[in-house]
Formats: sequence, structure tokens, C-alpha cells
Amino acid sequence: MSRKRWLLTITLVTLAMAAMSVGPRARRTLAYPNQVSSPAAAAKLAIRPKMVEPIAPASTDTIDTLYSTFSVPSGVFTTLDSHETWLVLAGGHEAEILLTEIGYPTELSADGNFTFYNEALSACPASGWAVFSMSDKQFASHVKCIAGKVATPYAGDVSVFQTPNVKGIIRYGSAERFPGVINIAIWVLEKSLFQEITVTVPDTELLEQTATCIAATYCFKLDVTPDRDKLLLLLKQAVASFNLKAGEQSRKPERR
Repeated sequence: MSRKRWLLTITLVTLAMAAMSVGPRARRTLAYPNQVSSPAAAAKLAIRPKMVEPIAPASTDTIDTLYSTFSVPSGVFTTLDSHETWLVLAGGHEAEILLTEIGYPTELSADGNFTFYNEALSACPASGWAVFSMSDKQFASHVKCIAGKVATPYAGDVSVFQTPNVKGIIRYGSAERFPGVINIAIWVLEKSLFQEITVTVPDTELLEQTATCIAATYCFKLDVTPDRDKLLLLLKQAVASFNLKAGEQSRKPERR
């Protein structure tokens, strides 16, 4: 084969490979705006997380679940109940705190999904050129983060916090779909423990005060996630102890 023909062959192969690469990139670039431009998606993607330092109010009650402790505003929450491996703390003002089962999910990132959630919170729509220029791996990761942020049900505002014991993400409910709701995702520092907590209180001031108080004071008492049987036993004991003390407190005569 002559040198000229060899160069022509190399050029044609290169162009063919480029065309094969450009086609999918062009198609994803054209399709991408549909993923980020709907009103609902745009509203979620416009949210920017802020770093906060939660501070508990002066007057609080301590809640002991036997696997963790945290504080809540004083005199509000009066009953504790368990549903399988979940806990429900309820009280006046239609206030409720739902504590999900403790664990350590790793399907999205090895650190209990914290890295993924943190990156998803910071995800922003990319320019057309950026979408076109990304490698397949980069684009897949970007779309995953975008989808994760858009799928977050609590989307009024988002904060990130860290205390000496835990780090976490606070998602404030949107006024339209989830008024009176704040979701708190909590990870233990340097340990494989995670819990999600949802606070529901119609009164806005009490709602934010409760969520801030939990974030500021939450502390796990365990080093590892217990097996289901042990966890169920802990919850049964915690419920009995809490409600016994609450009953004794309610029977005390008022001071005159």
C-alpha cells in the first residue's frame, strides 16, 4: 500500500471513529435540556446548600432511644411508640418526630451515601458544550447527581451541618407539597452509622426549633448497627422507659 493510500485510510478510519463518538454526544446534548428545564426540575436545581451551625434552645428535654440521645424543645413531646424498627415521638401542637431504622446504606457511595448526597445537593445544570465534552463516565455521574437532586421530596431549602459527634443534611419541606416538614439525614463521624429523621410540626417556629435542636445534640450510643432482634429489644425498652417517666411526670402535683 502506498504512503498516500495509507494516510487516506488512516484519515477515513479516524473520521469514522470521530463520527461514532460525536453522534451519541450530539444526541445527549440535544436531549439534556429536557431533563433540567421543566419548572419542577429547575426549582430543585436552583437550590444551593448552605453550611449552618445548629444551636439548641435554652430549655430542652433529652430523649434516649437506647441507641442514641438527642434533645427537643422542653414540654412538647410526651409519648414514644415503635413501629417495627422505627420510632415515633409525638406530643402537643400536632408535633411528631419519625426516626427511621438505623443502618449504613452504601449503594450510592461507600461512605453511607454521604458523598453522593452532598455532590447531588451541589449539582447544577451544565452548559451544552460541557455536556458534549464530558466523557461517558463523567456524564453518567453528572446525570445521576442531577436526578438525585431533582428527586429529593423536601426542596424548600437545604443546609449542611457538622457537630463534634455527627454530620448531616437538613432538607426543609417545600411550602406547596410538604409544609411543616423538615427531614434530617445524620451520619456518625468516623463510624458506619446513619439515620434519617423527619420532623412534622405545623407551627413554623417550633418546627425549625425542633429540627435545629436535634441536629445540634444528636449522638449515637452504639459503634455499629445492631442486628434486628437486638434493635427491636432496644426500642421496646426505650418506649417502656420513656412512657413510664412521662406518666410519672404527668401525675406530679402542680406547684402552687
